Amino acid sequence: MCSKCLELKAELIKQHNMVEKEEYNKLSKSFSKLEQHSISLELAMQLNKEIFHKKNTSVNQTEPSFDQLFELNNLKAELQAKDTIIKKLKANIKRLNKTSTTDNVKKDIDEIETINIELELW
Repeated sequence: MCSKCLELKAELIKQHNMVEKEEYNKLSKSFSKLEQHSISLELAMQLNKEIFHKKNTSVNQTEPSFDQLFELNNLKAELQAKDTIIKKLKANIKRLNKTSTTDNVKKDIDEIETINIELELW
């Protein structure tokens, strides 16, 4: 009976080792799959970070900096001041043209009257 016990014990140990080996293999495969999934997630995250950084950088490059905004506002103010001066000059030119035309008409009338008087005297 002792030999039978030893045989059974050996068989039990053998089966136990086989079960452990099978479990180890299953766990090893699961771990390998999880590791591959983790690596693919890390790669995807890295890619998304690079895309985000690229988009964020391009957005920042298209937006003017504070100094550029300050300079743009100064240039707009200068342009508006020059525009106002141009409008005033145009108004002055119109006024002077009207005055000049009126004066010229008066001069022409005076000259015509002078010529008429001279002609009457002849």
